[in-house]
Amino acid sequence: MCLLILKSNLLFSQVDSDDIMTMSETNQRIDILAHRYNKTHKLHGYRIQLMSSSKNEKAKKVKSRFASKYQLIQVHLIYQQPFFIIKAGDFLTKIEAEKFQRIIESDFPGSFVIPDIIYPYKQYTFKDLN
Repeated sequence: MCLLILKSNLLFSQVDSDDIMTMSETNQRIDILAHRYNKTHKLHGYRIQLMSSSKNEKAKKVKSRFASKYQLIQVHLIYQQPFFIIKAGDFLTKIEAEKFQRIIESDFPGSFVIPDIIYPYKQYTFKDLN
């Protein structure tokens, strides 16, 4: 809802009558605003932990495999000494995370839902939906 309001404000309030903004430019501005929002507003939500390993190479392979199969879902590689942890998604509710975890459990057995700080406006951007 917030992004739709931002989108309408960008389209109608910042464009002169002589200057028409392309959809690509609008999407870039929305992505910039979403990035700024995520830096200042942290939300408690849920992610799916795919794996934890002391081997960076193994973690990168899992991240790459997930990213290629589920392109619209953010995947995060986090280093918490001595482990490399792969987490997926930025889900607002536990139910959303659990539903998605059931979808991926055949590809990523042992994955589980965890509470985490999330960045929901990074999850879905307008360029992904076009």
